[in-house]
Amino acid sequence: MYIKIKNVDTGGRVDIANVKDQLQLESFAENFTYLCLGYYFLNNENYAIHAITLLDTFFLNESTRMNPNLNYAQFVRGAQNKSQFGRGEGVISSRVLSRIAGVLPILDAFHAYGALNQSIKLWFSNYLNWLQTSPVALEASRAKNNIRTWYIVQIASIDHFLNPISVQASNIIINFFKNDLHKQIDSVTGNQPLEAKRAKPLHYLAFNMQAILFLAELAKDNGLDVYNNNLIHAATKYITTFGNDLNQKEDITQAVRCIEIVSKGLNDQDNCCRQFIDTAYHCKYSDKIGGPKNAINILWS
Repeated sequence: MYIKIKNVDTGGRVDIANVKDQLQLESFAENFTYLCLGYYFLNNENYAIHAITLLDTFFLNESTRMNPNLNYAQFVRGAQNKSQFGRGEGVISSRVLSRIAGVLPILDAFHAYGALNQSIKLWFSNYLNWLQTSPVALEASRAKNNIRTWYIVQIASIDHFLNPISVQASNIIINFFKNDLHKQIDSVTGNQPLEAKRAKPLHYLAFNMQAILFLAELAKDNGLDVYNNNLIHAATKYITTFGNDLNQKEDITQAVRCIEIVSKGLNDQDNCCRQFIDTAYHCKYSDKIGGPKNAINILWS
């Protein structure tokens, strides 16, 4: 929920602390991801059994299931909200559904998942339809910054989950890299002006880059290579400049995974990526790099 103040960037300081829905969704996505991976790598059905319990609770059980829409996400209170619905920006609140869609196929090999499979796909199909038809979601689709990028992430990843042999997801990704990326990233400097103007520029630069890399990884799964795009390299190098600022107030570790992923295919002649990574691993926030939330970050960004 928001109290909208014109022309003020709240920097996240809004009264959503009383509503735990997004935190619960993020916890569900994280736990579900690890359970699926535990089942896959350790061949232990106990992980799959609990994963299915979570699926049933979130998607299917009539008393606990979530509706396949975000009609009231980032709702603005007061008479100024004429529609009495949420905002297009709220679509990013469900971005972790893309992570869930990405690991769900792991359960295809588990016998008990078969009874839920079609119902889960129906939920995602209804949500995808909402993304593509509702006024709230279409507002997000018209954005030019990270809101649009994460919108594209969701429709591409969910479409790929529902139709893995279709070329639709690939076409969505190709269209983004052809028609959107150059509007977000300055080809000369690598800056992302729409993100850099925010109260926490590094956070938003990395946040949008995470979405871009999600699409790049999904493209790779579909046999496409977009990592040779010069704009990705330029944006990466621009982000690394934040590691050179000794008075940097933002936590640079929030960008380290993006830099690590891109640097694998980047000709880092001036060593800027390596220097940024080394700085991040030795800064006062370095403890945030390790641990479960970052160990398999490549799966979602």
